[in-house]
This record gives sequence, structure tokens and C-alpha cells, in this order.
Amino acid sequence: MVTRLRNLQFGLNEIREILDNFDDDADILDYLTHQKSQIQQKIRHERDVLQSLNEIIKRESEVRMALQ
Repeated sequence: MVTRLRNLQFGLNEIREILDNFDDDADILDYLTHQKSQIQQKIRHERDVLQSLNEIIKRESEVRMALQ
């Protein structure tokens, strides 16, 4: 279990927390499902940030080209 969690980029403190606080496989599954949801939310946010950056870069590049 430890190796699998490390391969999933869980830190040692997180792994210790999981092993200390979750005795039942169902509890671990709930925790991992919650973690997955949080990661998906972060990915959506990062995609939004990336899209905004791309739009700004495109606009600024167009302005720069128009001024030349």
C-alpha cells in the first residue's frame, strides 16, 4: 500500500495519516475518492488559468504586431 501511494505522489505524512486513521478499506477508498475529487478540481482551475494566460498572450502579441 505504501509503495502504491508513493507512486501516486502521496507524501510520507499523508501516507502515515492514511495508515493511522483509516483501518477499513472502505474508509481508505472514501479518502482516496475525496483526494481524486480535489485533484480534478485543481486541474480544472489550472486549465482555466492556462486558458486565461493564452488569451492574454495572444491579445498582447496582436497589439504588439499592430504597433509595428
